[in-house]
Amino acid sequence: MIHLNLNENAFGPSPNVDIALRNELPRLSRYADVTAAHTFVEQIAVYERVPVEQVVLGEILGELGLYFGSEKGSGGEFL
Repeated sequence: MIHLNLNENAFGPSPNVDIALRNELPRLSRYADVTAAHTFVEQIAVYERVPVEQVVLGEILGELGLYFGSEKGSGGEFL
């Protein structure tokens, strides 16, 4: 059974995904490039039409939620 409401893909990943993963696996254990992260933040800010200072990168939504809840008060949103 396929549960589309659970974001499942009945066809599996594209063959391009396998190639991309194999190419990037050797680099996954490295720390992120600060310059690339800053460029990414700038791109998000331009796309969302917000100041760069309003973009916070994070890995765990729960922790970001705690941060916004304790530091920024109510209102706003995060994606």
